Amino acid sequence: MVSDSLQLPHPFALTMFGDALYLTDWNTHAIYTCNRTTGADCHTLVTNLFSPMDIHVFHPARQPAGNDDFILGTRSCGSPVHELID
Repeated sequence: MVSDSLQLPHPFALTMFGDALYLTDWNTHAIYTCNRTTGADCHTLVTNLFSPMDIHVFHPARQPAGNDDFILGTRSCGSPVHELID
């Protein structure tokens, strides 16, 4: 799949972050990682997962900068939902 050293019988989901590629595999019930450009440094991150259907990376670098005015309650957007919260 990615390299000869990483044998994945049934890869399903993947995501990238930085220089890493993260993959799930249905047959091995595990999450793997390797270098996304070279395929080197492949290793298992997690094993014994029941059914790894998807994978996501949550990191501040992947989140867009936003305005916290609505969260802090200092500005109203005028939507019916926001009016119910107030």
